[in-house]
Amino acid sequence: MKISNDQIEQQEIDSMADAIGNCLELNNEFVKKYAGETVAALLLQLAEKDREFALQGCIGAGYFPGGLYGELPEAIVLPHGEIEFQFDGDPSEVFETPDDLTINGNLAYLYTGYGLVLPIDCKKLAENISEILTPA
Repeated sequence: MKISNDQIEQQEIDSMADAIGNCLELNNEFVKKYAGETVAALLLQLAEKDREFALQGCIGAGYFPGGLYGELPEAIVLPHGEIEFQFDGDPSEVFETPDDLTINGNLAYLYTGYGLVLPIDCKKLAENISEILTPA
């Protein structure tokens, strides 16, 4: 079975969503720069160490908008221009649409546009934050 562009994108989306709070530290600078206004206001109520826990179960299905977008107050938007995908073999045997990719040796590059949008369920995030801030 050949690899589709959608599969490459989904793998990258899953990877980036998993990186939030792990490789991508949820410090004040990150939150102010990449979180929408509503998300930032909620996360900044917490100590940095509690933010990843509060976000658990709040990140929706991410997507690459492929073009310019307006303010997204209930999302985290990460800069993202392309996906690098390593493969073995002949590109026409590996990919469904090799002409949509830039191939350089055993690396394929897929253009993604202007960023990765990770929608946030702000109602659930607010509930999680309330639980963290309310002593038991």
